[in-house]
Amino acid sequence: HAGHAQGTRGIPVRGRQVLRESNPSADRPPPTRAKREPRPARLPFPPVLPPPRAPPTLMPLTERTDSPRLITQVDIQLTNSYPFEAPKMRFITKVWHPNVSSANGAICLDILKDQWSPALSIKTAMLSLQALLSTPEPNDPQDAVVARQYLDSHEE
Repeated sequence: HAGHAQGTRGIPVRGRQVLRESNPSADRPPPTRAKREPRPARLPFPPVLPPPRAPPTLMPLTERTDSPRLITQVDIQLTNSYPFEAPKMRFITKVWHPNVSSANGAICLDILKDQWSPALSIKTAMLSLQALLSTPEPNDPQDAVVARQYLDSHEE
């Protein structure tokens, strides 16, 4: 119908956009086919094979030397206007952060508000959210109590 743009495969334009963004192979260039030299019918000598590689060593999470990982759940809502309107994102997991509301999980992030552009994607929003979690902005808080605690603890 008139208010719902359809693609050639029956998937709404917004749905195709989300599928394209969520496809991990979309970031890779399409494969190219190189012209192969014809192989001789029989090799003149046995091929040289690389030595077998040892399997990777897996360490329990507690023994890893890299920074600890925080696993959270984020609710992402897309309106019919996406990608022309920012996705609505909020934390479901309780997060103690100056730029996240401890009451409802609302996120204070400029690209989710007035700095959104249709050129951005859900992936961009998630990377920006990841950056925000590692570099809080306590002077532009979503949660003033957490921001005050953050500032007080860093002044000591």
